Amino acid sequence: MSNYPDFIETTGYGLVDGLHGVNCRHSYSPFYIGISTPRFTPQKLQEYASKTYTYTNKDGEQKTVDAFKASQIQRGLEGKIRYWKRRKFSR
Repeated sequence: MSNYPDFIETTGYGLVDGLHGVNCRHSYSPFYIGISTPRFTPQKLQEYASKTYTYTNKDGEQKTVDAFKASQIQRGLEGKIRYWKRRKFSR
């Protein structure tokens, strides 16, 4: 019996919204206890988790969001740009 939860069940591997699904940028590799070393220290992970960004929304309000939310806003803006470019050049 493994010390770890089921990989596919835990990560959703093979599903659209799971690991390596649509727009997923994650990767994975084996981690061997006692041999492998973590890529990031706990302090660096905490630093990444607590990073925030401030932006001005379309109503002129200053908003502060975490890194994940900022990346989602950026992806939304990129999608809108692609939409309007397709619309302009398809005529």
